[in-house]
Amino acid sequence: MIRTILICLGIWGCAMPAMAIRVFIDFGDGGFKTTSPDPKGVHWNNAVWNGPGHTSPLSLKRADGQPIEARLRPIQPFFGGFTSGDNQQNLYPYNAGKDRWSLEKGKVEKAVIRFSKLSPSLKYTFAFFATRDAPIDFITRYSIGNQRVTLKANNNRNDRVWIKDVSPNRDGIIDVEVTIAGGPNGHLSVMEMTYVFPENQATSKANQPAPVSSAPKIEEAKSEIDEELAELGLDDEGNSQVFFILGIILMFLGAGVIGGSVWYLLKR
Repeated sequence: MIRTILICLGIWGCAMPAMAIRVFIDFGDGGFKTTSPDPKGVHWNNAVWNGPGHTSPLSLKRADGQPIEARLRPIQPFFGGFTSGDNQQNLYPYNAGKDRWSLEKGKVEKAVIRFSKLSPSLKYTFAFFATRDAPIDFITRYSIGNQRVTLKANNNRNDRVWIKDVSPNRDGIIDVEVTIAGGPNGHLSVMEMTYVFPENQATSKANQPAPVSSAPKIEEAKSEIDEELAELGLDDEGNSQVFFILGIILMFLGAGVIGGSVWYLLKR
């Protein structure tokens, strides 16, 4: 734990965590678009179903409102957009859970949503949520490559499923397949896309996190030091003692280096 103190003595040398970027998408018929930003300050992308054969692309933005290059497009459309989600769902704003895109058995049993202009060097995680007030089961399967998950939508208030660590193809594309896994319909109300942007990786400007000033980094590093010291049972006085001791150690190390250099020069 002391290693954190030693590393953070040079604040600019502290390893800062990578930034997770989240994208929220509400699927529906347009009657219940999610307000953006919502009461929690989250910005939403509203994917509105515009009739049979709807394949128009949707440019996406991050949860903080910054636009990104990524786009969403239904390359194999759903049966339609509908309203009748569970009003008591607890995961998202009311409007996000109130509507959905749906499949119907015997008519349209499979749809494909394409995400394009992604970074092939990043890995993406997708969360799926669907809800519907109903006394019978509506089970939907979501697939990306060989990863598959299923979700029961009827009266769903708290459950969502994830497909993690997906790499786009060389063209920056990920296709999400949605199919009926049980019951007469399949549903998709909300999708989240998350990816982690490493600070030392160069990507397009639109996919980068918003600029962050130095002050929050210093405060975060200081907070980490305080937490480490608290675990050691050190109070503010203890902090001073630790840094005093470390200062003396560093002073002697510096003196040793200087002395060694002088001795070497004299030997020559």
